[in-house]
Amino acid sequence: MIGSSSNDRALQLGRFEQRTLLETGRDLIESQDPEFILNNLLLISLGKLRVSSACIIVHRPGEDRYVISKGKGRFSHLEGQMLTHEPEIRSLKKGVYPSSELPELFEGLELSKDAVMFHLRTSTHHIGFLCIEPTFRSEAITTQEQDFIENLCLITSATLSSSRMFEELKKINRRLDRKVHDLDSLFELSKDFNQMQSIDELSRTMKFALLGQLFVNRFLFLFKEGGQAKVLVQSGLQLKAPEHNPLILFDIPRVMAVETMTEFGDDSSSKDELEAWATYLSQQRIHYVLPVQSQGETLGVIGIGNKSTGQALAGDELDFVLSLANLVVLNIKRIQLLQEQLLNEQFQKELELARTIQEGLLPKKLPIIEGLDVAAINIPSKQIGGDYFDLFRLNDGGHLLSIADVTGKGVPAALLMANLQAMIHALALQDTTLEAATGTINNFIYTNTPADKFITFFWTKIEADGKTLKFVNAGHDPPIIFRRSKTDPMNERNVHVEQIELNEGGLLLGALPTLAPYTVSYFTLEANDVVIFFTDGVTEAMHPTTEEEYSVKRLKKVVLGNLDKTAEEIKNAIISEVNEFSKHLRFDDLTLIVVKKE
Repeated sequence: MIGSSSNDRALQLGRFEQRTLLETGRDLIESQDPEFILNNLLLISLGKLRVSSACIIVHRPGEDRYVISKGKGRFSHLEGQMLTHEPEIRSLKKGVYPSSELPELFEGLELSKDAVMFHLRTSTHHIGFLCIEPTFRSEAITTQEQDFIENLCLITSATLSSSRMFEELKKINRRLDRKVHDLDSLFELSKDFNQMQSIDELSRTMKFALLGQLFVNRFLFLFKEGGQAKVLVQSGLQLKAPEHNPLILFDIPRVMAVETMTEFGDDSSSKDELEAWATYLSQQRIHYVLPVQSQGETLGVIGIGNKSTGQALAGDELDFVLSLANLVVLNIKRIQLLQEQLLNEQFQKELELARTIQEGLLPKKLPIIEGLDVAAINIPSKQIGGDYFDLFRLNDGGHLLSIADVTGKGVPAALLMANLQAMIHALALQDTTLEAATGTINNFIYTNTPADKFITFFWTKIEADGKTLKFVNAGHDPPIIFRRSKTDPMNERNVHVEQIELNEGGLLLGALPTLAPYTVSYFTLEANDVVIFFTDGVTEAMHPTTEEEYSVKRLKKVVLGNLDKTAEEIKNAIISEVNEFSKHLRFDDLTLIVVKKE
């Protein structure tokens, strides 16, 4: 009978513990609060084991240390303290550890030799330990009690991991909401900027955008014009600027904190000038300096302080400031080109003015890309067209190459091309994908241009390795990749040239709203691959007598005959053939980019 009663009590206790674990698991899952989860683990463990001192230490990934997250008894006043310890996480496979197996942690917490550490872990992550100090307990922890606490730790670890993931998802969603809001603001500002004909109006709008969007009331925007730097807009500055030439600020290569500016002085003179400006900006509570670049040249510098609440700007907010400044600089260039032409030649024809604007927006110098040989050319026709291409370096070390052809000619086509360039440069600074950005550009053009205006568009991100292409083709003439492959390894002369067209993507820009998402594709370049990017000004060049078009077939033939040559030589061979075919008569813009993998 005694044995039977003992078994019944053990059975009842086991059922009670199972119910406790189930109810605890349900409460923890519903909570999603890390504080509640850890506190619940600590309190249940103290009650179950009838002890008064315990703590939970949580591992800081990448920092090689633990923090005392929760504590009771003698550990209650130690919450938040750090334990410097580099764990061998791969070897932590057990659920329970005595002092002999983790002596450094036991010593750091001043635990007795009778203390026990229960492992908090999931199948893939080490979270930390529940540390039980049974100093005043008369009997040892039983196997049943140990199993209960170990199961409780597993449930807690799973819910804690889920809670962390939930919190991370909320952070990501908040960041995405912020990015969408910033993009919407930039596109609205871009539309407003494109309608402005005054630099003062641009400056005022930028000032109000920074005040209203980011609550920043301390900033300074310098713009370079005619070899001089002038203050375009400022707010909240009180002291007089130093006498040193502000052009020294235009040598700063990237976004940086004011206190680190002096690291980029080449000599003692430039260091002194940077030191003077750094002191002045610090006195004015300006914390960051952001260079604004266009086509490889720094045209503006913006110094910006914290928010009016004292809160520092986050990385996404600094990106917004840089995008806004980039839009302002691009529109200043547009306005300056217009004003210059109107002042110098009052009776200049509309097409001549538009051509100047168009040519000013094309890159003057191509960046050097390691592992690639690049050559490009844009030859305008007698009328103004809408050809566009660009190639510039991204913050992650990759490069963005784009080529486009706007329908029609004249000023409308040139201005639409200018808008496209502004959007590309603005989006390049945002954390967005090629396919999503293409859809955004398409919707903007569809909404804000006449029904007869379209753009054939192709762009590709060349990764920093110089060989991986990630691209979207929006109705543009597909670029062609020429790749040699031997069909007979025993015969060196028997070489086949594979011709690959990059045509995946979606509809041309502006025809329809983005109903279906654009698709992005990838291609990996191999040694000696040649890629030809072109507009229809190449393939549709017309023979003046027969009115026959030059055609893709002739283009491929001339490339096949010059595969061993450099990108510049291949480009020149194509232009020479087209000119000879058309007798140097041109009815449309011609844009050609040749990329050869070294």
